[in-house]
Amino acid sequence: MRARLHSLDTMRASLMLLGVIFHSVQFSLTGHGATGDAPYLDAFIFFVHSWRMPAFFLLSGFFTELLTERRGWRLSLGNRLRRVGGPFLLALLIVLPINVFFISAYVDLAQGRTESVFTLNFLQEALFHRWRKPKLHHLWFLYYLLGFFAVYFAARPVALRWKIPAGWAKPLLYAGLFASLVFMPTPFNVDAPDAILPRWPEFFFYLGFFCLGASIFASYRRQYSLPTAELGLSAATMVLSFLALSLAWFFLGDEALFFGPARFAVAGIKLFTVLTSTYFLLALFQRFGDSESRSVRFFTLASFFTYLVHEPLINIFGTLFGSYRWPMLLEIFTTATLTYLTALGLYGWLVRGTWLDRWLNGPGAKPPGDGA
Repeated sequence: MRARLHSLDTMRASLMLLGVIFHSVQFSLTGHGATGDAPYLDAFIFFVHSWRMPAFFLLSGFFTELLTERRGWRLSLGNRLRRVGGPFLLALLIVLPINVFFISAYVDLAQGRTESVFTLNFLQEALFHRWRKPKLHHLWFLYYLLGFFAVYFAARPVALRWKIPAGWAKPLLYAGLFASLVFMPTPFNVDAPDAILPRWPEFFFYLGFFCLGASIFASYRRQYSLPTAELGLSAATMVLSFLALSLAWFFLGDEALFFGPARFAVAGIKLFTVLTSTYFLLALFQRFGDSESRSVRFFTLASFFTYLVHEPLINIFGTLFGSYRWPMLLEIFTTATLTYLTALGLYGWLVRGTWLDRWLNGPGAKPPGDGA
C-alpha cells in the first residue's frame, strides 16, 4: 500500500483553500445587502456548497479508516482527537472571538454605520449579544468531525463483528443519505450547521459521506486503486445532474417544501448531484493531482492553518474595505487575495516547522527535501 495518496492530500487541501473564495463571496454579498443582488454569485455559492463539504467529509472518513487499519483504533483515535480536537479548542478560544467581533464590524461598515464600530455599545453587541445564540461559524466542521469520530469508533467493531457484506454498505449509506435529505428544511440545499446544538438531518447527511469514505477505503485496500470513473464521463454526468436539479428547482420548487412526491424526487436528484460531483472530484485529482512537489506540499500543509484563520482575516479586510462602494467582484478578489497571502505568509514564517505545525499536520509536516 502506498505511503501517501498525493491525489487525496491535494484534493483535501484544495477543498479547504477553496473555502477562502467561498466565504469571501458570502461575506461580500452579506455586506452589500440589497445592493448585492448578483444571481451568478448565488449560483456559484450553491454550486460549490453542493459538493465541497460532502467531498471533504468523504476524504476524512477515508483517511480515518486508513489510519485505523494501519495503526489500530487506539492510536487512530488519539491521532484524530489530537489533530482535530486540539485545533478546535485552540481556535474556539482565539480565532472565534476575533471572528465574532469583525463580523459585526464588517456588516456595520458595509451598511454605512461607521460610527457604531467605535462605540462601547458596538463592543458589547459584538462580544455578548451574539453569544446568546452561540455559533461556531467556520469551525463547525471540526465540531461535527468529533461527533463522527465518536460514532465511527463505537460502530466500527460492531460492523466488523456482524461482517456486513461489502455489497450492502453503499446501498445502505445511499438510503441513509436520501432519508436525511428528505428531512432537511429544503432538500435543495444542505445548510452549514454552525450552531452548538447539532441539526440532525445535516449531521446524518455529512456522517453518511464520512462513512462512504471509509467504505471506499475498503475497496482501495482490496484493489490498491480508487474506484473512480473516466474523467470525461464523470464531468458529463455532473453537468447533467446539475441541469436536472435546476429543472427540479424551476418546476418543483414550491411543492418540494412539503412532504410528498415532489420532495422525494428532489431529494433523489440532489443526492445524485452531490454524489456525481464528489466522484468527479476524485477522478479529477486522480488524473491531475497524483504527484508531489515542494510547492504542492507547502500548500497541502498550509491549508489547515489557512482555513482555521481565514474567516477573521476576511472580516478584517472586509472591515477595512466596507465603507468603499466598489465593484463587488473587485472586492471579492481583493479580500480573497489578501486573505490567502496573509494566511500563507503567517504559516510560512511563523508556523512552519513548529510545534503548531506538527500539531496540525502530524510529525512529518515538512516539505520534500527538508528531511521529511
